[in-house]
Amino acid sequence: MYNNMQYMKKKIALALLSIIPVLTLSSCGKTQERDFERVEDFNGARMGCLLGSAHEEMINEKFDNIKVSPYTSVPDLCQALKLNKIDGFVAEKGFADSILSEFPEFKMANGLVGQSYIGYIFPKTFEGQNLKNDIDDYLLELIKKPLYSELKSMWFDGPVEERVMPNYAELPTTNGHISFGTYPGVNPYSYLYDGDKFAGFDLNVIYLYCKDRGYSLKFENFALEGLLGAVSTSKVDMGGGCLTISDERKQSLHFSDPYLFSDVIVITKNHATKTKKLSDFKGKRIATINGDIYDRVAQKYYDNDVTTSYFNSTSEMIYALKKGKIDGFTVSGGTAERIVALNKELGLCEDRFNPEDYAFAFKKNNVELRDKFNDFLRTIENDGRKERIINKYLYDNDPKLEVNLNELTPTNGTLKFGSSMAVGEPFSYYKNETYMGIDVEEAIMFCKDYGYGIEIVNMDFGALINSLEANKVDFIGCSLTITEERAQSVLFSNPNYSGGVSLIYLIEKENKNFFVSIAESFEKTFIKEDRWKLFLEGIGNTMLITLLSIVFGLILGFLLYLPCYFGNKIMIKFCNFYKWLIDGLPVVVLLMILYYIIFGSSSISGVWVSIIGFTLIFASGVLGNFMNSVSTVSKNQLEAGLALGFRKSESLFYFILPQSAPYFISNLKKEIVSLIKATSVVGYIAVADLTQMSAIVRSRTYDAFFPLIATAIIYFLLAALLIKLVKLIEINTDPKKRKTEKILRGIEYDKDK
Repeated sequence: MYNNMQYMKKKIALALLSIIPVLTLSSCGKTQERDFERVEDFNGARMGCLLGSAHEEMINEKFDNIKVSPYTSVPDLCQALKLNKIDGFVAEKGFADSILSEFPEFKMANGLVGQSYIGYIFPKTFEGQNLKNDIDDYLLELIKKPLYSELKSMWFDGPVEERVMPNYAELPTTNGHISFGTYPGVNPYSYLYDGDKFAGFDLNVIYLYCKDRGYSLKFENFALEGLLGAVSTSKVDMGGGCLTISDERKQSLHFSDPYLFSDVIVITKNHATKTKKLSDFKGKRIATINGDIYDRVAQKYYDNDVTTSYFNSTSEMIYALKKGKIDGFTVSGGTAERIVALNKELGLCEDRFNPEDYAFAFKKNNVELRDKFNDFLRTIENDGRKERIINKYLYDNDPKLEVNLNELTPTNGTLKFGSSMAVGEPFSYYKNETYMGIDVEEAIMFCKDYGYGIEIVNMDFGALINSLEANKVDFIGCSLTITEERAQSVLFSNPNYSGGVSLIYLIEKENKNFFVSIAESFEKTFIKEDRWKLFLEGIGNTMLITLLSIVFGLILGFLLYLPCYFGNKIMIKFCNFYKWLIDGLPVVVLLMILYYIIFGSSSISGVWVSIIGFTLIFASGVLGNFMNSVSTVSKNQLEAGLALGFRKSESLFYFILPQSAPYFISNLKKEIVSLIKATSVVGYIAVADLTQMSAIVRSRTYDAFFPLIATAIIYFLLAALLIKLVKLIEINTDPKKRKTEKILRGIEYDKDK
């Protein structure tokens, strides 16, 4: 029995030993798959690239502790990614689109590795130099023509079936022949179709050159590494096909001037859960920013089977979404990408409502300025600045302005640029006491290039077009969608950004500890980027408007009351009409009438318009208050004063007003509280008050809770401070509240009696 037991134990031990190598081998080649969402996540990962490309140098500069594996072809790269040999590989953006359409299990990581400047290559010979110079001259002229934009649109944006390559075999050999080497594996730059026919954007451009100069053309197929060697040894006259210009390559080859700029991205595996589509939100609650056109877009898409809510900022919509008040909200495509990158609990629908173009807008009669701006947009598109600005604000963690406002020289005057910082990233926002964003930086860059100074005016989004029409600003920009309706009121520039309307939804709710959330919210609201300074500036403007409106309102209200006291019938009717008009107008409407109509052609600032508006409002309350307070004093007081030889005016100041003061001041406290709360709407006329600064902070933090609570507390404290001051006055005017010593000051009396 013992021997049998020993035998069984040996068999089990041998079986276990035989399993261990199998388990070990089976684990070989299997690595824990990471989910790479952003380009920054690839630090320490395994990255692939094409052998001989300039991407390897770009990868090593971008990432830390990266392992780079070169492959000879794109199919090899795709296969390596599918088999988990690499975590991702880099590619030009235009080329990546074709890969992603073929491999739905792949995705593009959020962000950029860099930007490629693409050119043609030539041997470092006398003939190569001459050919390069001639092609540079041709490209300089071609890029200015609409034909060039049409070519880019056809090869990179249009349907595949509409991409037509001219018949290069029919070119006549009038002035000679050009042999062109290419690696035809980077669609749509250079590729093969129907087995042996060459096509692509880069090849189409060189075809146009040969046609213009009278050359025949022959394409020759090379691997990428072989292409560089073939050109450097003059095996072919030139080469091309998505070739990145680099300092290393320039040592052995001549490059043409850049004719194309391309983003370099990372393709990786898609481990994400199934995303939602627009169709999933039929019958749901959709939000949009007040003043934009996205509500109509959504209503049309869903055949009016959605409930639309309106908010004043993106941050408010995010907060409403997280609290379950809405099911999703619409924003521009660029804004959506930025929001989702900064808020992991939010998801982006995989499809969009419709394509749309954004532009700057100018006054209808300012065609000259609009045309200058269009020339500027064409220039920065051709020299790569436009692409660089857009990419920076979409993908960089901490983008910086390229142009310092102090560098602007206003030799041609100063332009006022209107934008709404509450819209937020990536188009218009406020950070580190600086206005930033795609639209803001392009506006600043335009002013620098054309010799203008710039004054940036922050206002509510819904007030932008009204401000332009009222000559308050010279041009506006803030992800402004081009529409036929808006085009009736303003002049639009050429599009500065093309995208579509996106819908954002909530993936999962945050489950943070309440106190942790409060601490994080406080840090983001006040500490980060010194945002407390924004609140301080807003408090200053709010207090300035409030205090001056109180002072001027008291004076105006009293001056209006005096003729009524003396029985002037005309003034009594006027004052009644004045109170009826002011009290019946909503505060926002009154301010906008003053700003856009009455002072429309004036350069008066929004702060002073606010002071005027609230002075009129407060004076109306003061006028009514005087009427009611004086009526509480018995008429016998006036008669007694007259009997003592005082004039009617003297009786008013000596007897009636002092006796009515307690009633007047008691009602005045209510008027002051109402006034300071009413000032929260001055953002509609481009005033950076406390509420407007709170909106700017919310647009940066995408957190509405703490900024709103903080704003409410600050308003409460400001009101309490003003009421405290009024109470001090009240104590000194009400005999019931004053001490006997003060009342009888200067009079001898017996304190013991």
